[in-house]
Amino acid sequence: MHYSSRTHRRKRMAEINVVPYIDVLLVLLIIFMVTIPLMNQSVNVELPSASTKLTDKITSIPIILTIDQNNKLTLNIHKNKNKHLTPHEVVEQVAAHLQYSKSQGKTRNIMVRGDHGVDYQNVLNGIMLLKQAGVSNVGLMTKSEAKV
Repeated sequence: MHYSSRTHRRKRMAEINVVPYIDVLLVLLIIFMVTIPLMNQSVNVELPSASTKLTDKITSIPIILTIDQNNKLTLNIHKNKNKHLTPHEVVEQVAAHLQYSKSQGKTRNIMVRGDHGVDYQNVLNGIMLLKQAGVSNVGLMTKSEAKV
């Protein structure tokens, strides 16, 4: 038998057109090449003075841990605000105030105020004491820069 060309069926080819996939891949590659160097940039910071703005409405007086030039610790929530406290006393006082505030349904802001001459390590030690007391967020106090 002889088949005519009209009755002869063409074989379908099961190939995937990869050109659109290559285009998408190249676009993603370019996006990653542009964004990765931007993520590696560092931020230059000069401490302890900084330009500050009030970002949150303060509803209560924050708990402030002060580290003076002699690395002595004081708390503004202690009965005698000028009394130097041991690290253990700081943890106990802050934990007690946080627990009381939590039982009242309130949150307290926690701040660290370090003297200009205090070593950075001593400020970190103060922050670690607050973490031991159960503090999750700690702010650093700075003095505002003079406006020219």
